[in-house]
Amino acid sequence: MRLEYAMSHMGLWRPKGAPPGPIADANVVAICPACQTRQTLAEATFLEGPDLSVYGCQNGCPIPLVEIRRVGEEYQLAARTPLGLEPPPK
Repeated sequence: MRLEYAMSHMGLWRPKGAPPGPIADANVVAICPACQTRQTLAEATFLEGPDLSVYGCQNGCPIPLVEIRRVGEEYQLAARTPLGLEPPPK
């Protein structure tokens, strides 16, 4: 499951002062802790399983950027690096 779905399911919305528009992979930014590459989650690799989804660095670094686990009807989000929001692409 993609971050945008998990966040809406968990009731997480944009923080005050964040750019307008939906939270989508294309406007969530992460910096790889291994190689320091700045990338949106839409640019990152994405692997989806039945109970675990993982966003990884576009350069193939071994440290996941974000992990989303499904536990029953709930979702757990683990960001391995600070995430930021930017305006949706035009």
